[in-house]
Amino acid sequence: MRNLFRIGMVLCILLGVVAGSVTMGEKSELPFSKEVSVAIYPNDPLIIIEDDQLDGYLVSLLEEVSNANNWKINYQVTDLAEGLDQVTQGKVDLMLGVAWSEERSKKYTFNEESVFVNWGQIYSNPNVTIESIQDLAGKRIGVYRNDIHYVGTNGLRNTLKQFGIQASFVEFEDKLDILTAIESGEVEVGIVNRTYGNVHSSGFQILKTAIQLNPVQLHVITGKAENQGLLDATDHVLSQWKGDQSSVYYNLLEKWFQEQAPSGVPYWMWYTVSFIVFLLAIALVVIYGTQSVIRRKTQELRELNDSLECRVKERTAEVDSMNFQLQTSLINLEEKQAELEEMNAILTEQIGLLERTQSQLVESEKMASLGRMTASLAHEMNTPLGVCVTLNSNLQVDTEEQREALLDRRLTKSSLVTYLDDVKATVEMFDSNLHSVVDLVSRFKMLSSDRTLHNERKVNLHSFLHMQMKSLSPELKHTNHRCSIQCPEDLETVIDPGAFSQVIRNLTMNSLLHGFDTMDKGNIEIQVERKGSKVVLQYDDDGKGIDPAIMNRVFEPFFTTKRNEGGTGLGLSITHSAVTQSLSGDIWIDRHKAKGVGFRIELPYREEEPPMFSTWKPKV
Repeated sequence: MRNLFRIGMVLCILLGVVAGSVTMGEKSELPFSKEVSVAIYPNDPLIIIEDDQLDGYLVSLLEEVSNANNWKINYQVTDLAEGLDQVTQGKVDLMLGVAWSEERSKKYTFNEESVFVNWGQIYSNPNVTIESIQDLAGKRIGVYRNDIHYVGTNGLRNTLKQFGIQASFVEFEDKLDILTAIESGEVEVGIVNRTYGNVHSSGFQILKTAIQLNPVQLHVITGKAENQGLLDATDHVLSQWKGDQSSVYYNLLEKWFQEQAPSGVPYWMWYTVSFIVFLLAIALVVIYGTQSVIRRKTQELRELNDSLECRVKERTAEVDSMNFQLQTSLINLEEKQAELEEMNAILTEQIGLLERTQSQLVESEKMASLGRMTASLAHEMNTPLGVCVTLNSNLQVDTEEQREALLDRRLTKSSLVTYLDDVKATVEMFDSNLHSVVDLVSRFKMLSSDRTLHNERKVNLHSFLHMQMKSLSPELKHTNHRCSIQCPEDLETVIDPGAFSQVIRNLTMNSLLHGFDTMDKGNIEIQVERKGSKVVLQYDDDGKGIDPAIMNRVFEPFFTTKRNEGGTGLGLSITHSAVTQSLSGDIWIDRHKAKGVGFRIELPYREEEPPMFSTWKPKV
């Protein structure tokens, strides 16, 4: 017991000496005074600037730090962005109340001990429902320019970007303007730091939402390396105060934010307690210091846990919302798929109907073409047959007159000779006109046979083309249009004459109806030559040509520029089918022709006719 008493007395004396030295150190003044320039910006209640009067939690705390270090503070009132520029340019020594971020830490030097912990708080107009961060999609959001809760790594802008949420930001120069804009509806949503919102939001008709984000620690910063001593001195004082629950640090927190800081033991009582109950004092100091650290860490953990819970709730709401959207999208997709399947069935049925209609129209066009040719032939035959009828009538009258003259014995030799001469001339005219009819019938018979039987035989192309132009003479003879044919007289090949005739006739009629419809005189040139295993036919006219915009569609079935004038749009389509299927060839349109239109046709050259009842068929 005696030894314990001695040890206790020694510890008590040491504690008294330490306490006295600490007290003397706090109350004594340094032998020099340093002028320090500090940039501050309005941030109620941390920094309050009214009528050139400075107040607020951070201002009060800096004044206590300056008293402890014997500084003379020169304040530079500015805004956040300008203050940061002044620190960068070295115009001020320190700046107060700057939130730490990784980007800012690359530009400025931060002190170690934070002066305050803050976070962003979302407010909304009463007419807008904001329950989760997803509700910010498409909203106008008021923000403070360069605010860490807006542009920081975990600020609102990057948070919305990470979630793929589109919103528009409206920047303001004053936080009070943000709250005013929310109330007026200029913006639906706004974000300010939570301390500013707690002080000023009650004066506005706005709602505090459940969305909080971006917890940050506020520090003192500098931009010059020679000011590191100022930061070290600040950290030294703050570290001591944070370890003492009765220090000015906790007193200022209680004053400005009504936080109940645990009561501490006044310094004057330490001397009495240390001399009376030294063991109890030592135990209290150790326990109290440990509790302060535990409380501070617990508070930080509690704040972090609250922030994490809010984020988990937000993420859960977002996941639920996305899951609902996915389910809705899946239902819509299934409905669309069913509609597409139904439309596909209808479309398949319509395509079948169109194919059948096309086949019927193609056959109708073929029959119409044959009918036009027959009508032309009938028109051509009417002239010689009409002459024959007239000659026959005149011959009957002359014969009756000669018979009556013979019976009345009035017949003379001269009148008989004249009659016989007339009979001879009439017979010659009969013969000429009947040969014309026979020739027309022969040509029609050959053409109609070629069109219907699709038989293949060796054809002299020179004679065949000239014969085709003769068959088209009814269409050409009343116009000034001319057709020239250049083809070797001995060029022969095995083809389907009916299909070939149809190709030449359709191309010629296409020129007459479309190329020369506004012209008095046009020219058609057909050139044929053999090139190796191919027979090449070049068809050209000097008409008005084809618009390049529709050149890719000229071979499409039913495509015509004269539908209102009776055009069917099947002429060139049938021509293409005849060349590629019946004649086993190819046809192209000349896209580089300066005037008129040109077609190039290549057919296989074959010398041997297929045997009777051959099973050979054109390629399909």
